[in-house]
Amino acid sequence: MPNENSKYEQIRAKVCELFPDDLDEKDVAVEKLINSFCKIKEIESDMSEPRFDLVVAKFGDFGLDSAISVKPGNVVLNWRRLFTSIPNITLTGAGVIAQPLLWPFAALVIWNEIWSHLKIELSWKHAAVITALWDNRDDNKMVEKTVGFEASNEILNNHNQSEISLKEFNELLADLVRMGCVKEKDNGKVWLCEWVKKSFK
Repeated sequence: MPNENSKYEQIRAKVCELFPDDLDEKDVAVEKLINSFCKIKEIESDMSEPRFDLVVAKFGDFGLDSAISVKPGNVVLNWRRLFTSIPNITLTGAGVIAQPLLWPFAALVIWNEIWSHLKIELSWKHAAVITALWDNRDDNKMVEKTVGFEASNEILNNHNQSEISLKEFNELLADLVRMGCVKEKDNGKVWLCEWVKKSFK
């Protein structure tokens, strides 16, 4: 039986909340997302000396605020692996068809819960912007802001979503900067953070 207090199970529970119930093989989809975006290493420890969330609370733990025994370890979140995996994923659930930006949206929620810990209301528009930036990056993980803006609206149009203004794009980009997903450069370009590693004890 899976350890409900493991970091994997905590992340899995959060993703399950985000994925629609009408998604075919929902459990498979959740597992594919986690395996594509998260690399979780939990270190075996002496269970006679359990670790508690006085430390883990700093890590996120998706709102869990009671003392829970967990294994120490680390989590690596990797955007490149996620966006490389998405084209190879074949799912037929109605939820995926209706919500094509579900994967990057769920990944942003995980990133915020684990890494940035911001009180921010994430939306499909954030998912469109991060997708547009990654789809148009150069070899140095850089993309022109103007290119990102145009590509974001192209993605939104392709998914029957309303376009965003340049002002709204800049606000969404500012959120991603605060989250540590990207950095704005003085030359009008955006640099993409490929991965982060967060330890828990």
